[in-house]
Amino acid sequence: MPGNSLVDEFSIQIYNAGRTRSYVIGHNDKSNPNINGAKTTIEEQNYRHGERSIHNNGKLLKKTTEKGVIYHDEIQGLIKQ
Repeated sequence: MPGNSLVDEFSIQIYNAGRTRSYVIGHNDKSNPNINGAKTTIEEQNYRHGERSIHNNGKLLKKTTEKGVIYHDEIQGLIKQ
């Protein structure tokens, strides 16, 4: 059965392709590059903000509203295998 979202479905497909420690990160709502709101300059634009969720094999690992990079090692620690 397909996942409930593109993030779910992508994470299932990648897992089924043999990448069992893979993960997919997606926005839970609309996204935009204005990480600092209306005062964001062109150089500061970045989509790594807002509510995001991380999935592995269709399972939610974490939801976060942290700005910036979600580090690979942190995510790998969430994957149970």
